[in-house]
Amino acid sequence: MQLIQLNLKHCRAAQDLLMQTVRERGSEVAILSEPYRTGNSQGWATDRTGKAALWLCGIGAQQMCDIKAADGFVRANVCGTWLYSCYLASSLSLESFGRILDELSIDLRGHCNAVVGGDFNAWAIE
Repeated sequence: MQLIQLNLKHCRAAQDLLMQTVRERGSEVAILSEPYRTGNSQGWATDRTGKAALWLCGIGAQQMCDIKAADGFVRANVCGTWLYSCYLASSLSLESFGRILDELSIDLRGHCNAVVGGDFNAWAIE
């Protein structure tokens, strides 16, 4: 499976360039943070905030199943691979950041063959 992962920073031009890039590279799935827009088709899945997304951008007959939309991440199974897209805003409190990471870790347990991508906006305090 050919993957691409990036943060689009809610930028229309970046999303337009992404569409061209996936065609040129033959990408099948995009793991996105802060998309400009998401589609309404079955080829899209987003987290509860709309800031983490998975996009089936390939021409093949892939489908997403077992989709989970949570705060800060979305996950789906595509052709036997568990894909996770994450976005944790820098404005999150340390408590919220930890809670989302805990939920992500719990969800990952038992899922072999997993790919996690995203923007975690982690700041080093020390």
